[in-house]
Amino acid sequence: MVLYLNFIWSFLRIFFQFCINLLFLFLSFIGGVLFKVYIVGDAIRVVRRFSLPNVDEGDLSNNAGVFRFPRVSCAAATAEDADLDPHVAELPPRPLLEILARELRRRLGLRLFNIDMIREHGTRDRFYVIDMNYFPGYGKMPGYEHVFTDFLLSLDQQKEYKRRLGYTSGEG
Repeated sequence: MVLYLNFIWSFLRIFFQFCINLLFLFLSFIGGVLFKVYIVGDAIRVVRRFSLPNVDEGDLSNNAGVFRFPRVSCAAATAEDADLDPHVAELPPRPLLEILARELRRRLGLRLFNIDMIREHGTRDRFYVIDMNYFPGYGKMPGYEHVFTDFLLSLDQQKEYKRRLGYTSGEG
């Protein structure tokens, strides 16, 4: 029983330290842009969303310990047409997204997923993946109908190609 309680206590200490580190990480991205990266087969689409809103010391001092933030990932929080500093709004580099998507597809065996990324404040090339969804709501992605339909058609074409390849090699 003591060993079990020690394990629980160690886990909770690590978990709370992780939460504190995560809070400091998020606070360094207040006022920035969240990049929702949708991967549908080989297609990669990026949508900008506002990250956490700016909070000043007055807001924090008049707070009872809980500060409410709006949903930052909802479609209404789009930052696509906002007048943002170009360095803040600049999308992550395409090669980075392609490498990241390829590795996640390979390592996780997923073809449909999305990741949320944020850029470190004051940098142009340092990004963090803060969330991953293995089956996100694609309705938030503009033009998702065409991308998703193309993905389904490509799956059918791959299946047909494999069937024909098996048939011509004498396996079918």
